[in-house]
Amino acid sequence: MRTPDPQGRRILADDGVAEPILLGDPDAIRREADDAGVTLEDITLANPRSSVHLETFAQELWERRRRKGITLREAATAWSTRCTTRS
Repeated sequence: MRTPDPQGRRILADDGVAEPILLGDPDAIRREADDAGVTLEDITLANPRSSVHLETFAQELWERRRRKGITLREAATAWSTRCTTRS
C-alpha cells in the first residue's frame, strides 16, 4: 500500500493554500513522512476505515453510483479501499 504524498501536502499547508487532510492508515502516513523528512504538524490524518463518517460517505457514493449498479455494501468497501490506497 502506498500513502498520500506528505511533502506536497506540507507545501500546501505551509503556503496557506489548503488545509490538507491525508486519508489512509495514519501509521503508514507517519512512516512515509518520517522517511521523507517531512513534518505532519498541523496536517490532519484520517483513516476512512475507522471513520465515524464511513456510513455517510458510503451513502453519498451509493446515491451517486446506484444507477450504475453499485450496492450500498460495495460503496462502503469502495470508499474505505480507494481512500487508503494509491497507485
